Amino acid sequence: MHWLIGVEHSEKNLDQVLNRLAQEEISNKKVMLEIYSYPVDNIIRDMNPSFTNFWEGIAKHILDWNGSIVFGEDKSLYFKALQRGEELSKIINEERLKSYKKLKEMKEKSLRMDCGWEMKEWVEEDKKIEEQVEKLVCEHDESPLIERDPHFMQVLAKEKPDIVILGYKHMPYLLKNCFPENNYSLTYIPSSVLYPLIQGEK
Repeated sequence: MHWLIGVEHSEKNLDQVLNRLAQEEISNKKVMLEIYSYPVDNIIRDMNPSFTNFWEGIAKHILDWNGSIVFGEDKSLYFKALQRGEELSKIINEERLKSYKKLKEMKEKSLRMDCGWEMKEWVEEDKKIEEQVEKLVCEHDESPLIERDPHFMQVLAKEKPDIVILGYKHMPYLLKNCFPENNYSLTYIPSSVLYPLIQGEK
């Protein structure tokens, strides 16, 4: 049976993950992590020290406990997703600024024409803009998952790790596509990350 651990990969959660792993026998077990190298590349260390310290802390203890690391991440897919996320963040900010300017212009026009502020027109325009922004936000949130989740599934099938530790947002895809017989044990750290996942299923 596989043990899956869905994590919020932040340094503040490192001790909790290590304490949970320490309760198990790690020696001679394969542990799949959401990294492509150990130590983690300096470029990622510079971008996100908390992310780096989290995964390196786990990797170090696995090796200290005589376990082995399965590198679950693909470098090219990781940076592709990162780049797309940055592009979408920029577009979202531009759309929100455009929204603010457009609504401001509508208000100023109504005042110049002395026709009063048309609340209905404002609401309709604001709704259209918000719907566009919401689509972009959804795409932004899914961009780290679209290509990487199938890759994680392939690594899991090939390497057959005993323990899988990935960001919690990757877990729904793996549960749906890799474990039709429910032959797994699942832990979320911290447990609070379960709430947004449950909300997303509604």
